[in-house]
Amino acid sequence: MLVTKKINNNVALAQDAEGNDLVIFGRGVGFPATPYEFDDTSAVQRVFRDVNPEIAAAASITDDVLLVASDIADLARKELDAHLNESLAFT
Repeated sequence: MLVTKKINNNVALAQDAEGNDLVIFGRGVGFPATPYEFDDTSAVQRVFRDVNPEIAAAASITDDVLLVASDIADLARKELDAHLNESLAFT
């Protein structure tokens, strides 16, 4: 995948092989100078697909808050047994 923009050291915007926009979380994924090709998928904790590429505003939100929001969205999906928008954690 191609990392196109750093949000912070642990969050970055990327594109998969098909050109779909992604937000990736993982230790150090935003550290190297962008753009760069990211091959070590073992470092990725979470991937969000179909997220508005204008999500760079998330740079002001800490990693912990974004991960907790993601966990809450996952819990809601399970408890409600419903399909919820993949970018729910960002809304």
